[in-house]
Formats: sequence, structure tokens, C-alpha cells
Amino acid sequence: MTQSLPQRCQFQWNSFDPIGVSDWADDWDPHRDDEYQTYVGTTVKLLKSGADQHKLKAFVRNCVYVSMGCRQADDMDARIDAFVTALLSLRRS
Repeated sequence: MTQSLPQRCQFQWNSFDPIGVSDWADDWDPHRDDEYQTYVGTTVKLLKSGADQHKLKAFVRNCVYVSMGCRQADDMDARIDAFVTALLSLRRS
């Protein structure tokens, strides 16, 4: 069975895991898989609307640095770039 776009976006957010939920949450923790649910709806809307790499990256950077309060760093910027590339690939699959 093929996963829906929202399910695939949720999986990508969980894999990206910018605040490290998987580092501290146990497998049984109900918040482990829904920590990034807040961002999935907008991610899906952006992908469906044809948003380009720059618009997606601006959205993700805002989520990570403003909403989540992560410290800006080169390694996070590289992770964001890879995450945006993964999100864009969802549109093609």
C-alpha cells in the first residue's frame, strides 16, 4: 500500500528530527512520532502548490530556528538543505 503525501512528509520530518526527539524518546513514547505533526500540513500545501526549493527552505528554516528555537549552525543548514531535497523528491514520487 502506498503512503499518502502527508504520511511521507511526516516520515521525512521524523527522519530529519532537528531537535533530536529520537535521541531522548523511548519507542513507546506517544510523542515520538507526532513531534513534528504541526509542520506537516504546511509542508504538504507547499509541495502541492509547486513551491520551489527556496520557498521550502525558508519555511523549514523558520520552523527550525524560530519555532523550535534551534541554534543556527553550518551543520544544521546542511541538514536543512538535504531535508528540503528529500521533500522535493516526494513531489516526484
